[in-house]
Amino acid sequence: VAQRASFNLVAAEYAASAIACDQRAAALEHLDAIYQREPSLDLLLAIDRLDADPSRQRARLMAHLHAHPAPSVARELLVPKAEPLSAPELQALADTLDRAARPLQRYRCAACGFEAQHHFWQCPGCMAWDSYPPLRLEEM
Repeated sequence: VAQRASFNLVAAEYAASAIACDQRAAALEHLDAIYQREPSLDLLLAIDRLDADPSRQRARLMAHLHAHPAPSVARELLVPKAEPLSAPELQALADTLDRAARPLQRYRCAACGFEAQHHFWQCPGCMAWDSYPPLRLEEM
């Protein structure tokens, strides 16, 4: 594959075609090789379609979450599977969600866009008064 990153766009269809043609093992090997060079959630989900074992799926997702913490990976872990998440898995999930939510836990000046962890009556960026809505970005 010349443009490995672009393969993400068709990874799910590739997995579906491999299943339809009974080429699951070869496709799994191919997708895994691409994933090792260019890891992405799209490739991981395609691999999961080819290898439906819940414990291996969870292990792959946890490894991906530790290497590439992102809200979409955390969301995939919240999809009901065979068994509940363990304490370390829940902690990794909470850490990822905390990291993803941190930028949204700010207040933003409506006049200039200055963001801060604390509410200000007068914006330190543009000096406008009462320009900060009383809600964090995630609540707007």
